Amino acid sequence: MKKNTGFQASSMRKILVSIFFVVLLALIGAYYLGLRAVKDYAVEVTQTTKDVTASSSKVENLKDLELKLNQTKASVDKADRMFAPANGYQTQVVNDLRRYATAAGIGLQTTDFANQAGETETRSFSISLANPVDYSQLLRFIELVETSLPKMEISELTIARSANSNASQVNVEKLTLKVYVK
Repeated sequence: MKKNTGFQASSMRKILVSIFFVVLLALIGAYYLGLRAVKDYAVEVTQTTKDVTASSSKVENLKDLELKLNQTKASVDKADRMFAPANGYQTQVVNDLRRYATAAGIGLQTTDFANQAGETETRSFSISLANPVDYSQLLRFIELVETSLPKMEISELTIARSANSNASQVNVEKLTLKVYVK
């Protein structure tokens, strides 16, 4: 009789159990590695979401700041126009005064910038008008000067009743103004 050299049931069972445990361990390892990869990806997605939220918040803040800047730009521009430039303001003042005199219907004769203070924020000067001047036109001229940009204001005004028989006319004897410069 021949010896049976094949696999016996008990050795085959040992081999199958061993293969089963090896496959089970491989599956557990693969599951663990897959779970780790998913967790790493979830952490990356979470961080990206936080970054996007923070960037979105920063963009919103920048848009709000830009809106506020645009809203205040008009005020800043107006504040800049309140002051005449320290050098070359005389030409601008004379042109503005001529425009105001024309709008008020009075004649501007001379402008005298002789007594300049130097380093102050205001410069004084005097003007003379073509006398006699209608009182309502003088008031209109004063209003235009006082509400002008760059800011000018009347520091001294001397008027007298006109020698004419017209009661609404006056003579402007002295008119001193000051302009704000920067």
